[in-house]
Amino acid sequence: MNQQLYVITAVNKLTGEREVISRPHSQYKTEQLLTKAKRDTARHRTKPCYALHRMELWPNEEERIKFSEE
Repeated sequence: MNQQLYVITAVNKLTGEREVISRPHSQYKTEQLLTKAKRDTARHRTKPCYALHRMELWPNEEERIKFSEE
């Protein structure tokens, strides 16, 4: 049961850096969350916190350990 996990990333409008804004999920669940995030951004157009949402592959095990140590 070693399935790939995905996260949603977006550009923080304050810092201009791309950040992970969701926890790792299956591809299907991440697609649903991405649709919801884009819809919510469209609803609150005046001042959204994040822009340019994207679904990306969560890193493999070695990179996860490195990512959590930072």
